[in-house]
Amino acid sequence: MFVKYLDIKIKLKIIIIMKKRTVISALSLCGLIIWFASCEPKASTQESVSEVQSETEPLNYEPTVFPKDTTKLWMGEGNIESDTVFIVGEGGPHNQLYFEFSGKTVWSTIPNFFNYYRVHIFQSTMLNKDIYHWREEFNEEMAILEADNSTEILHRAVDYWKRRGKTVIVAGTSFTAILIPHYLTTRGNHADKYLMSAGRFDVPVERWKHYLRGVNSRYDTDGKTLFYADTTRGPNPFRGAYYFKVTKVKQMIKGVLVRYRYTEELQDMDLSNLVVAYATDDTKIGALSESELEWLKNKNVPVYVTDGGHPGPDRKLVELITNGTVKL
Repeated sequence: MFVKYLDIKIKLKIIIIMKKRTVISALSLCGLIIWFASCEPKASTQESVSEVQSETEPLNYEPTVFPKDTTKLWMGEGNIESDTVFIVGEGGPHNQLYFEFSGKTVWSTIPNFFNYYRVHIFQSTMLNKDIYHWREEFNEEMAILEADNSTEILHRAVDYWKRRGKTVIVAGTSFTAILIPHYLTTRGNHADKYLMSAGRFDVPVERWKHYLRGVNSRYDTDGKTLFYADTTRGPNPFRGAYYFKVTKVKQMIKGVLVRYRYTEELQDMDLSNLVVAYATDDTKIGALSESELEWLKNKNVPVYVTDGGHPGPDRKLVELITNGTVKL
């Protein structure tokens, strides 16, 4: 019995020893797996973290999204059954329509104005106010996109009403007076009439280059002599960061629009439905140059002149429409 017991005990010891070795081997294998894992995946772990960061990183600014309902691109008022739609494009670029908070427009005194359906179109910076709150940068590519978005708003407004059989008149002042030749160049001539007030066709190269640097400039009261800001000085200490963000957006959007030579782009287009007004003493956009005036004359485009400063061309056109010189 004792021999048998001893034999069993020895066998048990052998089994225990073998189990211990198995456990040790298993532990060693786990250790090796953990060691290999700790050596390789650090790079992949960093990649996954960076992927997560890129997914959660805030956008430079929210992208401009056009509404499915085209009528959300403007504020409209009046008799929608009218056979004539009068599209009003304001100066800018701004983040709110002057009409939106004032209810006023310079065109309201022209004959039959309140018989028309009036459409006050937004600009891209009104449709998407986040543009002025860009976070990292606002560059030329973004300016091209947002300038074109403003032109697209005008295009969709004209197209919407033409498809409904309306007579469409576009009245553009200052910024929208620059959009009109851009619209004609990139979308074609689809409205029935254009009133282009205080706009330009060919802006001096140095001016649009300043615009693209985010810097404004102005004309002397002769409408010809340009004054450029001193870019060697530091920023105005009495202006906050948001002011400089807004300024950069405005100037760069204007810059990408006015660097076109519209006298070349529109050379082969019939512009008999265009009326132009400008001021000789416009300190903001300048007077039309001799070459612009000669080109318009050759295109048989009626041009009217005033000395009323930047607001003068609007008033001149209202006067001429009222007395019947300009027909709508």
